[in-house]
Amino acid sequence: MAARDRHYIALVFLWIAFLVVSAAAFFAILLTGRYPRPLFDFNIGRRRWTWRVGFYTFDANGTDQYPPFTLKPISPHRRVGSRSSGV
Repeated sequence: MAARDRHYIALVFLWIAFLVVSAAAFFAILLTGRYPRPLFDFNIGRRRWTWRVGFYTFDANGTDQYPPFTLKPISPHRRVGSRSSGV
């Protein structure tokens, strides 16, 4: 199984969770008038991961750096797998 396939499998489950979380967020916003921060962070993290995987694969043909398995934002200047020379 190619590494990119593992990302797609993870994204399928994240998209299913996204539907559930979005429904919960809808009712939370309807009842409280606020978007709960954990639900917002999850939805944004899922979107970031989808964009990174799409950018790595042929959707944008933009990079050869493998995207990390994380929902957190990553610095666009961070090189995956590089080590600093300590200078």
